[in-house]
Amino acid sequence: MSMKIYPLFFLLILFFSCNNAVETFPKEEENHKEIPSDWFHAQRSYPSGKIDKKAFLQALKESRISTVQAAQRNPTAEWEFAGPTNIGGRVTDIEMPASSMDIMYFGAASGGVFKSIDGGNNFDPIFDDALSLSIGDIELAPSDENIIYVGTGEANAGGGSLAYDGVGVYRSDDAGNSWTHIGLENAGSIGKVKVHPTDPNTVYVATMGNLFSNDGQRGVFKSTDGGNSWNNILMVSDSTGVIDLTLHPDDPNIIYAAAWERIRRPQYRKYAGPTSGIFKSTDGGSSWTELTNGLPSDPLDKGRIGIAIAPSNSNILYAAYAGGDGFISGAFRSNDAGNNWFPINTFDLDDVPFMWWFGKIIVHPTDEDKVHYLSLNTFKSGNGGNNWEMIFQGQHVDQHALFIHPADPNFYVSGNDGGVYISQNEGVDYTFVNSLPITQFYGCEIDNQNPQSIYGGAQDNNTIRTLTGNVDDWEAIVGGDGMYPMVNPDNNNIIFAGYQNGFFFKSTNGGNNFSDATNGIVAWDRKNWNTPKIFDPNNSNIMYYGANRLYKSINGADSWNAISSDLTNGDPGGNLISGTITTISVSPLDSDVIWVGTDDGKISITTDGGGTWDSSSDIPNRWITSVAANPFAVSSAYATLSGFRYGENIGHVYKTNDDGITWDDISGNLPDVPVNDIIVHPILNDLYIATDVGVFVSKNDGQTWETYCVGLPNVVVTDLDFHEGTATLLAATYGRSMYKVVLEEETSVINFEAVDFKATVAPNPFSISSKLNLTVEKSGQYRIELFDISGKKIKLIFDGDLNKGEHQFLISDEGLTKGTFICNIYNSKNQRVSIQIIHQ
Repeated sequence: MSMKIYPLFFLLILFFSCNNAVETFPKEEENHKEIPSDWFHAQRSYPSGKIDKKAFLQALKESRISTVQAAQRNPTAEWEFAGPTNIGGRVTDIEMPASSMDIMYFGAASGGVFKSIDGGNNFDPIFDDALSLSIGDIELAPSDENIIYVGTGEANAGGGSLAYDGVGVYRSDDAGNSWTHIGLENAGSIGKVKVHPTDPNTVYVATMGNLFSNDGQRGVFKSTDGGNSWNNILMVSDSTGVIDLTLHPDDPNIIYAAAWERIRRPQYRKYAGPTSGIFKSTDGGSSWTELTNGLPSDPLDKGRIGIAIAPSNSNILYAAYAGGDGFISGAFRSNDAGNNWFPINTFDLDDVPFMWWFGKIIVHPTDEDKVHYLSLNTFKSGNGGNNWEMIFQGQHVDQHALFIHPADPNFYVSGNDGGVYISQNEGVDYTFVNSLPITQFYGCEIDNQNPQSIYGGAQDNNTIRTLTGNVDDWEAIVGGDGMYPMVNPDNNNIIFAGYQNGFFFKSTNGGNNFSDATNGIVAWDRKNWNTPKIFDPNNSNIMYYGANRLYKSINGADSWNAISSDLTNGDPGGNLISGTITTISVSPLDSDVIWVGTDDGKISITTDGGGTWDSSSDIPNRWITSVAANPFAVSSAYATLSGFRYGENIGHVYKTNDDGITWDDISGNLPDVPVNDIIVHPILNDLYIATDVGVFVSKNDGQTWETYCVGLPNVVVTDLDFHEGTATLLAATYGRSMYKVVLEEETSVINFEAVDFKATVAPNPFSISSKLNLTVEKSGQYRIELFDISGKKIKLIFDGDLNKGEHQFLISDEGLTKGTFICNIYNSKNQRVSIQIIHQ
């Protein structure tokens, strides 16, 4: 096995001062300890190493019911799309009917299927009712273009959308208006779907199985009744799936299948082996023969294989092989229907150590010598592979799809990790389709000073932002896999961004230039793929950075000092976890109180600014995704967990009231599904959580939960952010960009804890004055304050001792503008009742 080193890789890992000219770097597949699919899978499978797919599917169904109920409760409350459309995301397949140049179907890695009827100017999602929006392949029946098959589960072995694989195959008989699930729900990911040229009910599906486990749902499946029943017609082994499939254009009984031996575990992969190879059937899949003459025989050279047949000459086939080291091991051509093969030139092609990420071959519909190779970039040969030239130069890297229209062979549509590009002249010139909302986000941020400015960290699409709040003017400011962007709440010229494994940068001029912001952070400390960093809510110059130790900066990240020892269980040495901090929270009531959660199930607290630390033993052993200090009680916090129960009596949302000594499960009626983030409303104390099946809210401190509003697509919600001034909740999704909603108003009394006092306000709404009636069951000290909806305190109504009994206080319109206000009543334990009041 040879080692190949290219200067490109050194350039990709160098950070530069950017002037809004951002390259995508570094490649997530380049020998990093983790890549997105590992990170997504690991947190959901820790500690068992497996994902409970049945529980996840049940959670999806429960969330559907909850969404319907939410719509019934408040039919006008709906999430609003926040963008972007002009950034794109990973596209896995492109299809067009032969009869139309205007109709296009695009499949996204984790965003569903989109359809355009105007040549790509506008797109609508047409697959959002499906249980999985991870798309492997789309196929239109040649004899009836209204019949569409969709195989779910992205078959590319990385990128984060593979934590759950797919749920099988769907069929539409009305050009995508409605869909029916037709089986193969255990097929994992689907590499290719092919339909008989004259019989739309005869369909072949190439399956790769589940990425992170071996199983029998691999190979080629065939249905002759439109998907009502399936037969496994090619099964090579439980670790070998079929990644590509092609049918003879004149004799559909002749089938070619590319098998790929692939074993993947978190932080381990074996992407080649002796069972990889090209198989041929001449009897519709009843029997198969492996083609070997002239093709690689060394198991280390037999990795992912792309295969294609020339539509204009069915004797000519092309194949491309990736080796076990990830590089190209060869490209080949056959002139005699696969009996014999000879090598073609690969020196003109990209050769990067993750060729298993793409590696497809596409032959021109009218010229058997014009062949296309998809890798980091797109290449075309006009002489059967003797020479290659790059086309679509300058488009986003990582090519996964290319459609050449048979009615106009100059019309090319390219799909990659950045979206879709359309060319009228074989890729010489092209336009970017800027109307696809399929960006995969890790994190989101609203600029506190300018809430129209929204920031996000996107998988393979940089740290990006809009300064206007529009959906189509987002721009990149830092490259790589963007993570959690941060805007200084008091000075939005100070912006922080980074990329995977702890790289972190600072701008002091509004994002025009960035410089390294990790001075003092030890390079060999362990860092999570998505390393957490936060501002102290009481002082934005104070910041925290989580490696395996917690770091603190008192000068806005100009320098850092560790304020803890290792807060994890230590280096796990290549297990499901990396032994790192995953979440940090500082109490807004006391900056010396800091909470830290880790990927190995630990939560630690310091009450003296890092001098001493205590760890909780009362929390389940799951990946801690978020800890949020309670803004109303200094000894209280909330924590969210990833993973599944697997029969254990555990939840996914917990609360402590005693500095983490004990934790109470407040998951209530939540489904068994990973929870990724929690927001505590700073006025109402409502709890909002981001889960793998949507956003939920609890208005009674976790006793019960319900889906919050409608309108979110069925994708993982990775992160939430809340802007107090506009009461806006922002949700980052992994596959469908971002959504936002202005939190609905509440006019009722809300009791959040078992308090010993009750309050009502009447009249409400009021114009001149209103009365607060307070019933005190236990004598003590009480405080009554009035806040505007942004969280700013307007006036102190009362602060003093009250005896047991009835009390009344006047709320006048003095100093009040018309609008909505929150009246908070606190007792000596800082327990609180909140009442929303409307002054009109």
